[in-house]
Amino acid sequence: MRPVTVPSHRRLRKVLVLAILRQHDAGAERQLMSAVDELLRAPFARVLVPVEEGGFVAQVLELEGCFAQGDTPDEAMAELQGAMRDWLDAAIAAGQSIPTPLGLKEYSGRLVLRIPPTLHERAAQRAALEHVSLNQLLLTAVAMYLGALADAPAPQSDGRTAASA
Repeated sequence: MRPVTVPSHRRLRKVLVLAILRQHDAGAERQLMSAVDELLRAPFARVLVPVEEGGFVAQVLELEGCFAQGDTPDEAMAELQGAMRDWLDAAIAAGQSIPTPLGLKEYSGRLVLRIPPTLHERAAQRAALEHVSLNQLLLTAVAMYLGALADAPAPQSDGRTAASA
């Protein structure tokens, strides 16, 4: 059996070492169940979306194809726990890597963004027009797109917000 790895998180990696030792005896099965139980407590990103026809769909972003549905949010999330257990058990049995939960990843706040030169030029022109740095303009645009600034006042040319000006 291929080793199961969880990148960049020692605790989960240690738990999954037990999966490598999986055999057909009851002790190994209990250890595997314990490993899956530990993974179920990991900070995987769970998303709940209402469905137009009624009900809800819940999914785990890191576990491709792991989703469930229910008539209520609580039911969908409860069903998702069972789907996660099945997904993790199957992945471990197949010797697949378990993705690192998004809640365990560290983000530096710095990212390299590649965009077409014409878009870069337009963004630089807009930043100049608004008297803000290109970085501030793009930060504001991304935050607005993601809803992080939905109720926040717009930045002023001196970097302050309208509320603090």
